[in-house]
Amino acid sequence: MKKQIIATALVAGVLSPLFAVNHVANASTTATLKTSVTYNDGKINFKGSASNKDVKKVVIKYGSKSFSTASLKSKKFSIAKEFTGKGTFHVYGTTKAGKKITKSYSVTKSQYVTKTPSYYTIDRTKSDGAVFRILTNGEKNYNYRVFFNGTKIIDSNGNKENFEFTLKSLPDTYNLTVQVTAKNKEIAPTLTLPQVANGKGLTNPELFPY
Repeated sequence: MKKQIIATALVAGVLSPLFAVNHVANASTTATLKTSVTYNDGKINFKGSASNKDVKKVVIKYGSKSFSTASLKSKKFSIAKEFTGKGTFHVYGTTKAGKKITKSYSVTKSQYVTKTPSYYTIDRTKSDGAVFRILTNGEKNYNYRVFFNGTKIIDSNGNKENFEFTLKSLPDTYNLTVQVTAKNKEIAPTLTLPQVANGKGLTNPELFPY
């Protein structure tokens, strides 16, 4: 008979901003762009405004390839497009004829992809269950899911820089993974937790190498 897994969750920390904002000035003109980026439902979203009416279009490149172009209305723009990836975007403004009149700036994965979580400690020395402490590495407003042998057993939200969950009746051999998705960001790479035998404990050696 399979052992039942009972899960509880706890979080602790401080709220953070939803997205990053960047300002870029052109060396030869007064035209600037103000841009924000978010990620929701499989789409990356760019919104912003230009400092003057000479900027008629916004061009977005993903790496060296064209990703999207949008016309400005009342000096404002909004672009939403399906996207999966973790590369760098470059954004700049042009005239109606396509002449570049603002400086390019970069949007890196840190602005739209959730940071990869890591485990802090795994404690199986207590009688009331195995306690897993997870670090979000700076993310403070997120959803997290825990999977036991491929089956989702926890689906919860946190607003802190770390969270913990307890599993009762955990066998010595298991596969536990954690997925974290920060608000307005793409899902982080999946964290696979190491196996720890009952009665033992483990502190992440990458965080405490000595």
